[in-house]
Amino acid sequence: MKITEYSLKAIEKEITTELKMRRKVWKRIPGMDDQFIDMDHQRRYNILVYLLVILENAPLENWVKLIVYAESAASVIQTCLEMDME
Repeated sequence: MKITEYSLKAIEKEITTELKMRRKVWKRIPGMDDQFIDMDHQRRYNILVYLLVILENAPLENWVKLIVYAESAASVIQTCLEMDME
């Protein structure tokens, strides 16, 4: 998989859409758009907000390195699983 500026924008859009859906569905503290009654919902929402902030501010080169690392790790795991099955 090649990560590009376009794919990062698509990821940002997807996270933003998910945050909007959560604000519509989860019960919020009245008058506070980003504050939820359920603490687990709040934790999960905050994680996506933090990820979006990181995604919007990290240079593309950092994301490319992260994706290459993740793909490499996945390949190693797959090789180990295949060896274990033999």
